[in-house]
Amino acid sequence: MNFRLWTALVAAALLLAGKPADAPTTPGVEPPASLRAGEALARELAGMGAVDQLVRTRYARLLADAPATERAKVRAVYARDIAPLDRAHTERLKNLLQGRGWFSPSEVGDQAANAAFLIVQHSGDIALMKLALSKMEDPALKGQIPSTHTALLYDRIALMEGRLQRFGTQVSRCENGRYVPPDVEDAAGLDARRSAAGLPPMKDYLQRMQSVGGCFEAPAATK
Repeated sequence: MNFRLWTALVAAALLLAGKPADAPTTPGVEPPASLRAGEALARELAGMGAVDQLVRTRYARLLADAPATERAKVRAVYARDIAPLDRAHTERLKNLLQGRGWFSPSEVGDQAANAAFLIVQHSGDIALMKLALSKMEDPALKGQIPSTHTALLYDRIALMEGRLQRFGTQVSRCENGRYVPPDVEDAAGLDARRSAAGLPPMKDYLQRMQSVGGCFEAPAATK
């Protein structure tokens, strides 16, 4: 990745991440090492997540605005600049995840916990994704992390393995310029499963996806 682009993204990420709101300090008193480590972890995760979303948002806007004849060039930007960034985030998250459970909002804050999920979801590393899902399932059942995260991750893994999705979250099929529902297991029970996972009905979801900018022959997922 271009060095100037990288440094600009990191600077933007640090500004977006900010200091964890739930980490009060007392002037003149050094916080415990465990608290300092927790703050550093939260800040690093939030920074990576901010960069992840910044580059994807800008890429999606470029792709939506580009004429059909130029979309191949825009997609080349993804392979050149965003894919290497995803790989770097993936390797870092693997290191952070060693010997521990999943990152919960109660530990690192909502922003950092969501960032960790996004990094895994965009990693393309199926071994990491399966490991993360196994660590997320119990906290999700207990309401400690959003159940939407496990639904999204389950479907992404299923799609990569050539299996049917369970929640229909990975929408990429396009017909006549409009998104259509993906193939899922037990289609009749889809909206019930989506509701249980905190997801809107498929019809509403497709309408929202369409309103963002429509779909193309081979759209790139941004979520």
